Amino acid sequence: MPPKTKFFLFISLLLPASMVTEPPDCQVQQDKDQNIPPLFASGGTPLEMDVRIIVVHNTLEDPCVVNTSQIVANLTSANKIENTAIHLKCTFPTPVVIRPDPHPKPLPEREVYMLQITGCAFDKSSIFALLSLAEFKTFSFLGSLVTGGDLISLKDVRCDSFQSIVSFAFVNFGSTNESIWSLFDKRDSFENMAEISITNTHWLDLPENLSSIFPNLQTLDLPNNGLQVPHSNFPWTQDTVYLPNNLSRTGYMHQHYADSQSLSIPTDIFRRSMDMKKNNITDLSMFEFHGLIHMISLQNNSLRSLGENTFSKILGIQNLDLSVNNLHSLPIGVFLELSELRLLDLSSNDLSVIHKDDFTPLTSLHRLNLAKNKIEFIEDGSFSSLQELLILDLSANSIRTLSEHSFPMKSLSLAEIYVDENPIKILPSFIFYVRGLKIASFERTHIAFENFTGLFT
Repeated sequence: MPPKTKFFLFISLLLPASMVTEPPDCQVQQDKDQNIPPLFASGGTPLEMDVRIIVVHNTLEDPCVVNTSQIVANLTSANKIENTAIHLKCTFPTPVVIRPDPHPKPLPEREVYMLQITGCAFDKSSIFALLSLAEFKTFSFLGSLVTGGDLISLKDVRCDSFQSIVSFAFVNFGSTNESIWSLFDKRDSFENMAEISITNTHWLDLPENLSSIFPNLQTLDLPNNGLQVPHSNFPWTQDTVYLPNNLSRTGYMHQHYADSQSLSIPTDIFRRSMDMKKNNITDLSMFEFHGLIHMISLQNNSLRSLGENTFSKILGIQNLDLSVNNLHSLPIGVFLELSELRLLDLSSNDLSVIHKDDFTPLTSLHRLNLAKNKIEFIEDGSFSSLQELLILDLSANSIRTLSEHSFPMKSLSLAEIYVDENPIKILPSFIFYVRGLKIASFERTHIAFENFTGLFT
């Protein structure tokens, strides 16, 4: 293990000591530990998980104090577990002050330390006090970042504990009034940071020098932040970043992290992602994504238009989510360069016609979702080139007929077709001749028993 990160705390009293009133202690209890399958492996051997849940109770209107010794009290070196997760939960949103132990006991060395905070309101110094406990690799903060104000009488706070973190996620749960970027000294470079996800701030202020602060960033997920355009410079590095300490994801973790997203990537690298769902990105007709990106989500943006070159400069994209938008049509050739795409979600848009060449280049596509559009007509050949397609969803449209010439009839891969909630009256006979088809769903259509007459004659 590399040497333990240092914690620097520069204190300047704003009030004389005699006038400072220390908040009362919080009620702290350890909850029942969770049993979670191993998430990471080292040398092919899964690392057993040790999850410690600490619950902080504060029913007062004023802040209370937790000493870091209360958080690590039961963490000892007695066991040989190599992956320890500390989950700190607050039962009330009243701000909590974390005080560093003046005489800390060293924590046992682990391959991986993970920190998760849920429902808490902390200021920067409290975050730094927690991060100083160990070399955390992942940090998830679901709560509020608040200004110190009367909570901490500090003039300057600096911490380099973020240097060990490779994955950081923040979800604002209400009363955040401090920029999340204030946790990072903009004069520093956090070279180990590979993943950043910031959600629900509504006033996200992206630093101009983001690329120099996080030079090796692989994922920049910014859902529900009021963005009007994606970050035009990301990704700024094309280099793949591997998990630290020669780790890899276990099958359980990889299923959640990659397989469920239709991503085919090695278990020892970070995925490259731009998640921008639930923003205000309405027009991409002149915007061009670029570089190596595995997945992009533009779900629920009221997006009205794409350009012919919106995705033409992307490399390696496998998952593209354009669902829940206002797309009426697709520009000619918009998917021309996306031969590695495995999942395309266009559900809940306003498409009315599927043209022959809309999806022709997508020869690696596994899942195509066109549900909840206004599709009335599908041109012959529209899906014929999709020989790797596994699932096709055409539910909840205005389709009255389906032609066998639209589908990959010789495919051995196509396993599921959904045509539910369409005004189709006649069951298409081709579904009986697609050799790999296991599910052909036509629920809530206009197909009646008498329409089967002569189907096989």
